[in-house]
This record gives sequence, C-alpha cells and structure tokens, in this order.
Amino acid sequence: TVWECKNALEELAKRNKVTLGWVPGHEGIQGNEEADNLAKIGTGSLLVGPDPGCGVAFSYSKTLVKDWDRRTRSENWTSASGLRQSKMFISPYAKGWSALLELSKEDIRLVIGMLTGHGPLRKHLMKMGLSQTDECRLCGEAEESAEHIWLNCPAICKTRCKFLGAYFLSSRDIRDQEPSNLIGFCKSLRF
Repeated sequence: TVWECKNALEELAKRNKVTLGWVPGHEGIQGNEEADNLAKIGTGSLLVGPDPGCGVAFSYSKTLVKDWDRRTRSENWTSASGLRQSKMFISPYAKGWSALLELSKEDIRLVIGMLTGHGPLRKHLMKMGLSQTDECRLCGEAEESAEHIWLNCPAICKTRCKFLGAYFLSSRDIRDQEPSNLIGFCKSLRF
C-alpha cells in the first residue's frame, strides 16, 4: 500500500541518503514496470489501512456536504404536503435569511405571516372568524391574500416598486428579495 511504501522509505532514509526521481512510464524499466502492475492491481482492491487512503482537500469535502444539504433540504421542502402559500414565497436555501434573526420578534412575525399567508391579511382573518370580509382593504378588487398583496394589488404598485423593485412581481421575485426589503414593504402597509 501507499502507507507501507511511505513507512519503508522513511525507515530506509534513517540510515541512507534516499533520492526519489521520476522515470518515464512504459519504457521497459524493470522496477517501474512492476510498480505500474502493482498500482493497476491496487486500483481494483479495497483500501486496507488507515483512512484516508488518499488525501482529499477539505474544501472538496465541504462542497460535498453543502451540496448534499442543499439537495436534501430542497427534496424535503418539495415533498412536504401542503404549504402551498409558504412554498410560493419561501425558498429552502435562500441566502441572507439569517438576517431575519436579527430583527425584533414583531418584525419576524409580520414578514413570516405575510409570506405564509398567516398574517394580518383579511383572507386569513376571515378564516379565523376575526373579519367579516376577505376583500382587499387597499383596492377592493380581489381577495386580500398574501399572493395578491405581494404580487399584484394595483393600489400598492408604487410601494411595491419602492421596496421590491417592480410594480408587479412573480413569486420568484419575492423569494429572491433581501429580508430587509420584505420587512420594509410589510411595515409600509401598516396592517
């Protein structure tokens, strides 16, 4: 094994001057031909000895773990039943969302409630028996749902553009927003 070879060279170097040199492969040099054959055999056998058998860069390992985590979270999020409203506006691997934890409890509750549809919206309040109507208090043209407020309520086009960058948006546009923009928009509504 590589480990045994390393140990043998170190032992040899204790009493001798050892110089390792490169030799061209497949040129009929006896020791090299035998080394090639042993290497070929070694690639087909299981690792015997201490791990790692071959060094792996820490950054590569870190990337593998991050990719696995991202894939797993995405699969779990996608396969979770229900959550239609939450899935529309929240990504399982959005960047910058840890910034939400720096907000006050009230601000977190407001933005999460508005994104999930379980906030101070008439559609939700009516389901809970706290409102007589689900009509949008801003435009009076549609049901006051998270989707309507975030994406296309005509009464708040300018506000939406000011905080979120466009008069009318897609759910992906909301998922890609910085949390500070979302909280600014929510607070400006004064619900």
